[in-house]
Amino acid sequence: MKTTPIFYKNYIAATALFVLGNGVIFLPAYSGENLILSYLLAFASGVIICYLSTFLAKFSYSENKSFKAFKIIIFIFLCVFSVYTAAQCFIDFTNFVSEIMLPSFSKAIINLSFVLTVAFYQFKRQENILKFSLLAFVGATVLILLFLLVLGEEFETKNISFSFNFKDIFLQSKDYFLSVFLPILILPFYQKKVFKKSDFKTNFIGLLIGSALLLCCVLTSALLFGGSLTTRLFYPYASAVSTVSVGKLFTRMDGFSYILYFVSAITKINLCIFVCLSALKETNRLTKK
Repeated sequence: MKTTPIFYKNYIAATALFVLGNGVIFLPAYSGENLILSYLLAFASGVIICYLSTFLAKFSYSENKSFKAFKIIIFIFLCVFSVYTAAQCFIDFTNFVSEIMLPSFSKAIINLSFVLTVAFYQFKRQENILKFSLLAFVGATVLILLFLLVLGEEFETKNISFSFNFKDIFLQSKDYFLSVFLPILILPFYQKKVFKKSDFKTNFIGLLIGSALLLCCVLTSALLFGGSLTTRLFYPYASAVSTVSVGKLFTRMDGFSYILYFVSAITKINLCIFVCLSALKETNRLTKK
């Protein structure tokens, strides 16, 4: 695929949705104390991972025949990690649908329906998935900023505090790091395979935008409910959005958050599956040389 300005924007949009992924469903998992600092620490770690992964993607797909065994190890790890990341996102989303959206439906039917949806996009060309990502990103951004604006009057700034307890900051950052920022290492490999290039700047822009949007979601829950209540909620952002009412027509807006969850999850899963299959092909190609 050629790296045209249009698809450049699409890839950034896909990256931002990938960052939102399943993290937007269940985060924050901790109280508002040091929430911002722990998030920023995890984000900084994500930037480092993104930089290193960009280098590894260039190295792994290079025609240099040296270090073949090391390249095989990288692709095997990438394949396994992509499957794990996709599975975790799938589980988080389908659990949410089963428990909140369709509690009376069979979990098996919900899982099968989502599997078929994922499979449908897998049979599409990456241009189609990237076009979907751009449209979904625009809608997701509008929704996140709208909810932030509407709920702003209810926010309590005292719910966010800073104790500068470094042990606490580190422990809280772990969830953000493991579920949101560690999977970022997948993206440069996707970019290299699809666009035949991998550059840190593009990945960083997508990572920055996605992280900013996710932080808006995390802060919305924390500022509205406070730390003690937020940590007891399984799906804090959906709970926050459920309190929104716009006039007499839209008395409950949590249905719109479900759209956000769907587009983020479907994008993250599809990118992971594509990278996994690509890594398998590269592993097979290298082993036959």
